[in-house]
Amino acid sequence: MKNLILAALLLSATPPPEEPHPVIILGGGIGGLTAAVYMGRAGLSPIVIEGKNPGGALAQSHSVQNWPGELDISGDRLAEKIHKQAEACGAKLFNEEVISVDLSSFPYTIETRNTFNHDKKRTLKAQSLIISMGTTPNFLGVPGEQKYWTRGVYNCATCDGPLYKNKRVVIVGGGDAAIVEANYLANLAQEVIILVRKRSFREGLEEVRKKEVLARPNVTVMYETEVKEIHGNEDELTKLIITTKGVEKELPTDALFLAIGSKPNTTLFSDRLSLDKEGYIDLKEGQESSIPGVYAVGDIVNNMCKQAVCAAGEAARASLQAEKWLSTKKEPSEPLK
Repeated sequence: MKNLILAALLLSATPPPEEPHPVIILGGGIGGLTAAVYMGRAGLSPIVIEGKNPGGALAQSHSVQNWPGELDISGDRLAEKIHKQAEACGAKLFNEEVISVDLSSFPYTIETRNTFNHDKKRTLKAQSLIISMGTTPNFLGVPGEQKYWTRGVYNCATCDGPLYKNKRVVIVGGGDAAIVEANYLANLAQEVIILVRKRSFREGLEEVRKKEVLARPNVTVMYETEVKEIHGNEDELTKLIITTKGVEKELPTDALFLAIGSKPNTTLFSDRLSLDKEGYIDLKEGQESSIPGVYAVGDIVNNMCKQAVCAAGEAARASLQAEKWLSTKKEPSEPLK
């Protein structure tokens, strides 16, 4: 991502096009970059506020094997390719983060600051917004977790599970996500071990599915178990230090999958857009939010498809909706919040 960051820094020194902009895209992950390609090809010169992590969560993945047209590519490389494509289509990408959003009047107002120099701020106005700011994964907060993040520690079995075919993997979690991850990984791994902190799984799980998954011969559960430390060599994770009913022991494993949830990055929108009970952006029609001309895509929307390809598809839909919205050249017909 060094090339992306350098390019973004250079662009940050370049004055943006005359305001208000037809569309501003918040977030530089796969969803945001795809929207930039579509809006750029439509001749709308989109502005992309990339945030703290250019390329988004996918850029942290060492190997992506489920992106159409790519047998195996690093997430960093894939994001860089789409980044360059967006630029070639006329998008302007800035290594800045959003610090405030005003959706109470039209055009909408966005305040940003430079990611590397917080004193450098500016205000932008937009006729439409596409929000693709993703989520922040929950972590255990134990030694070794960050060291082996994406090198053995993950939070998406569908994304990284295929790297561990015929190997031993461990899942941490006591809810529905742990069962879903185990069901997927059991088709690939030689052994799947689920670590549950309490004496049982959380209530409310689909009992039939839980029984089916736990009945699989290569799936086992360890209750009242917590991960205390994560160890490995210079390149990969090799073992966990766990406590089971207070007794400490080593657990050799090739990978650890965190099924402990994530938090949508919607703090800025908590009193501006309609959110569901978990804090994800509610959608009204297609990718449109509760405010006309404001769209949301990817993991910041509560859906079952936490995949880059899904975010890209949603971004294409949001872009087409935004194009139609902009073609009206009218202020919102509904009251703004």
